[in-house]
Amino acid sequence: MKIRHLALVALFVPLVACNRSPSSGEFHASGHVEATQVRLASKVSGTLLEVRFQEGETLNAGDVVARLDTAQLQRELEKAKAQKDAAAAELALLEAGARREEIAEAQARLKAAQAELAAAQADVARYQPLAQKGASNRKLLEDAETKALTAAQQVKALEARLQLLRAGARSEEKAAARARLAAAEAQVKVLEQVLADSVIVSPIAGTVIEKLAEPGEFLPAGTPVLVVADLAN
Repeated sequence: MKIRHLALVALFVPLVACNRSPSSGEFHASGHVEATQVRLASKVSGTLLEVRFQEGETLNAGDVVARLDTAQLQRELEKAKAQKDAAAAELALLEAGARREEIAEAQARLKAAQAELAAAQADVARYQPLAQKGASNRKLLEDAETKALTAAQQVKALEARLQLLRAGARSEEKAAARARLAAAEAQVKVLEQVLADSVIVSPIAGTVIEKLAEPGEFLPAGTPVLVVADLAN
């Protein structure tokens, strides 16, 4: 009989000695039956959380036979999903552009800053003729000049912000946001696949003939947990 391989060599099951029963007419032959044998292992490394089948028990194809501890992976996945959502929201804002309310608010702030600058410049003009008449007047002029300089810097910054809001985000900024979103989405997919691979499923129906690992053990990727044999075929 041809040997079938699914990650292991064939299993040989001995039969009883060859003889014919006088009473029943049945014929008994000695020999070996070859059975498909599979080592069930996790595709990823981790701590073994549970093993659901013991030696001698039968299982069906598709049965979950063991699981790795995925508590840390679950936390990492939740964090990755939050980062993906934040990246998606950032990109949506950049692509939508500034709202009219934001532009109106920036215009109002700029108008107020321009009024402060005008008042400070008026104080400078008023104190300049008096600065030669005493130290107190010179101090008033210096304070007015400092206030005017600060107001001018504020006006410049608000003008730049308003210009950006009106122009919208640059293409480079949008491209960077798209890249961040793509990276976050890829990380979520990787973690989801690792979680899926942390569940060990039997590809065949059969009988557990050997248990190779116990809960609590750390298993490198590819370490077998159970050996299953298809004794029916």
